[in-house]
Amino acid sequence: MRTLRGSSNSVCATGGVNLTRRCGRRREQRIDSPVVFSHLRVAESPTGAGRGVFAQRPIERGELIERCPMLIVDGAQGDALTEGADGYVFGWGDSSTALALGYGSLYNHHFDPNATTTEAGDELVITAVRDIDVGEEIFINYLGTAVDPDAVWFDDVVTP
Repeated sequence: MRTLRGSSNSVCATGGVNLTRRCGRRREQRIDSPVVFSHLRVAESPTGAGRGVFAQRPIERGELIERCPMLIVDGAQGDALTEGADGYVFGWGDSSTALALGYGSLYNHHFDPNATTTEAGDELVITAVRDIDVGEEIFINYLGTAVDPDAVWFDDVVTP
């Protein structure tokens, strides 16, 4: 069991995978976490792009894959986040920087993706644009709908 100390100096114990939490004198409560998905897994991508997100079961076209809460920061904090987590952050709005929580920052890029992203308030919503097979890597297009290879800011990798 891990022990976490919050900003109010309260000590909370989390029960790991059983997703329970005890804080102070409160009774044990279930923690609903968007990070734990039985239909997804993170593994090394065969494209050479590092880790990627893969389907653990068939995912149908139009199905919600994940709702990722976004950690959104501006100014110097955004610069620091970009420097510390380069390759995992997004531009958000006109001048903000965001880190997708859950698996959101681990989806790899493809110009012909099998999933799409939509900004919904302070969440990134990932939805299948076609049927996805078990074991298939889930890709998004980092540029939205653009298909210009010269527009990407990262090194090309082999795409399946």
